[in-house]
Amino acid sequence: MADYIPMPNMSNKRDGDSKKRAVSGLQDNNDHIARIEKLEKTCQQLSLLTETLWEIIAEQNELQEPVLLEKVTATLALRAERADERLHCSKCNMSNTTSKAKCIYCGGELVGDVSNSPFRHL
Repeated sequence: MADYIPMPNMSNKRDGDSKKRAVSGLQDNNDHIARIEKLEKTCQQLSLLTETLWEIIAEQNELQEPVLLEKVTATLALRAERADERLHCSKCNMSNTTSKAKCIYCGGELVGDVSNSPFRHL
């Protein structure tokens, strides 16, 4: 009869690794859920603030809702224009968004004119 050499049982190690990955995945999931809940709460607060400011502006300036809505429409158009603004790198000439301080491709300086709106990065 041939000698039998038992192989080490590796299934316990794999099971332990699987359990660690599962626990890590659950923690990541819980972190994402908490972040989503925080973002939803922030959106609700911003919505309340926006509605309140809308009412104050309408009351204090005696503006009618159509005038305010017209301004909102104009602001949306300006945001769309800002979203299309691009700057070119002085080194590699690649196009970059205006939200970047340096070229994302080579780190070079960006050149060009962009709007001066404090909201241009939104």
